[in-house]
Amino acid sequence: MHISSPKIINSKGDATVSRLDTKFFTDTFSAMAGVRGQFATGVVSHRLNMGYSAQNKRNKMAWRMSSNDPFTKIYYTRDVAMPDNAIFGGDYSDPLTTVRTYTQGWLLSDTLSAFEINYSF
Repeated sequence: MHISSPKIINSKGDATVSRLDTKFFTDTFSAMAGVRGQFATGVVSHRLNMGYSAQNKRNKMAWRMSSNDPFTKIYYTRDVAMPDNAIFGGDYSDPLTTVRTYTQGWLLSDTLSAFEINYSF
């Protein structure tokens, strides 16, 4: 992705145009599992839920940008050659991992019922 934006220098509309290239990838894996059951303890019935969820996420990013930016005028535009990249962050052909996130959670719920009365008409 190429990003370019003018930086205004004065009120006459003189500006410089910079360049920023970015390469960004996100790999995400998630899973969820659970079990349900029901049982009774005397007059109280239970509906039980147990579960687990997890997510693993990895971001890879690299960037490059110009430093010798060409001049232009914002009121009288003309084509400007794309400036060469001079500053680099990461390996643009094979971006490195910049962020790793691992989240997980357990759940447990129990719905209790007592003295259930079924009416029939």
